[in-house]
Formats: sequence, C-alpha cells, structure tokens
Amino acid sequence: DYFIPHIRKTVSDLLDPLEETGEMEFVVDVARVLPSTVLADMFMIPEEDREIFRKCANTMTGFFGGSVEYTNEVAIECNRATIAIREYFRGLLEKRRVDPGNDFMTGMLQAQERFNLRDDEVISQAAMMLVAAPGLLPV
Repeated sequence: DYFIPHIRKTVSDLLDPLEETGEMEFVVDVARVLPSTVLADMFMIPEEDREIFRKCANTMTGFFGGSVEYTNEVAIECNRATIAIREYFRGLLEKRRVDPGNDFMTGMLQAQERFNLRDDEVISQAAMMLVAAPGLLPV
C-alpha cells in the first residue's frame, strides 16, 4: 500500500505532457520510463542517480529481452551496465544496513536475515528486478 500512491503519481507525471500537447509516443514516453522509475521509487534511489539507473536498466532489459542485435559491442555495453548496477546495489545495501528506510532494499535486508542469504544473492535479486519488471511492458 505504501508504494501505490507513488506509482499513481509517477504514471500521472508521465502522462502530464499528453494533456499539454494532446499526443505522445507511449512506448518512448511511458513504457520505457515507467518500470525503472517505479523501481527507483521502490528502492528510494536519489534523484541525482536516476538517469544512470534508468540507462542501465534499459540497456540490460534490451539485451536480456532480445530487443537489440546481439553484437560484441552491445554485449560489452550490457556487461558494463550490469556491473554498474551490481556495484550501485552493493553500495545501497551497505547504506540501508546502516540507515534502514521504508524501501525495498530494507525489506530485502530483512529477508536476508530471515533466510540467511548472502549479500550477492540480495544484490542479484535486486538487479533481476530491473530486468524482469520492464519486461512486463512493451519496449
């Protein structure tokens, strides 16, 4: 219930330009932005980190979702994005361990204690959310 108002506001914000112009490119303006924005909200990613968070999520989603050509360059770009997200989540995990919040990573830390998970398992699950959640929407 905590995240639902945030999701509604995010959707409303993304649709605001439609009221102004009367048109929009749904896939570009909403579908590609909504999943990573909602996940950033759920993890309480600071505003200054959201663009890199979104770019990494879109790169990983495109690669693992099969919507890009599988070239060496694309694979290298995806690998860089995956490493960047892994390290970002590692840092976020440490921050939430010291200063818990009302966010998804704090909940994952609670699950870690309860189920005796390693840090890498928690980080992997967080990263998988970036790839799986956008896959629910058209790209």
